[in-house]
Amino acid sequence: MRRLAISLLLGALIFARAAVAQDRDDAHVATRLHQIETSFDEDETHANVWFNGWLGIFTISAIGSATVSLTTDPGDVPVWRLGALRSGLGMFSVLLAPCPEVEAPPMLRALPESTPAERLTKLRLAEDQLHRAAKMERLTRSWFAHTSSIVVSAAFSFWIWRGYHHAGAALLSFGTGVLASEAKISTAPTRAIDDEAALEAGLPITPHESLGHQLIPRFSIAPMPNGVAVGGTF
Repeated sequence: MRRLAISLLLGALIFARAAVAQDRDDAHVATRLHQIETSFDEDETHANVWFNGWLGIFTISAIGSATVSLTTDPGDVPVWRLGALRSGLGMFSVLLAPCPEVEAPPMLRALPESTPAERLTKLRLAEDQLHRAAKMERLTRSWFAHTSSIVVSAAFSFWIWRGYHHAGAALLSFGTGVLASEAKISTAPTRAIDDEAALEAGLPITPHESLGHQLIPRFSIAPMPNGVAVGGTF
């Protein structure tokens, strides 16, 4: 009987320790999940403004340039059509690149988290989305993004200059193309990069303002013979 009592006591102690450890693990999961969800929620408005804003700018530019090409002087028609084509490429550059900062918040909100198993599953998905967001933000700000925008603008400008002998329009095309691309890059979300680093270092995520820690510039746009002119205040 004594052995049985000791065995039962040891079993109870082991079970209690396991329960405490499980509670601590679940508390850690819940805390980490809350931090990641908060990060996405606070950056959601910024990401949506950036994504939909630039999609709208390129769409308006493409439609505007294509419309003007139907009524302008015949000698300028190819230039306007090239402008519409370049703006169309800008639309696809926004649509084809994944934007986890836009997709993740509603996705995570829809997932249940009422049990430890559900919270753990949700945390794994949230961490994956955070890593994807940080990866895309680094790519958006990388040398490749800057270089490719210059190369594309230079290619269209060269096409206008050599193909249609519009030196002024070619120069304007290059300037507006680089300006629009750099503005798109400089206003892209970057919060996931900082928050990923904080979580990997075991540090809490610092709260940010509702639009993130970057300012969203106000833009004015107008169709030009080679695409779109973009002006803005930062």
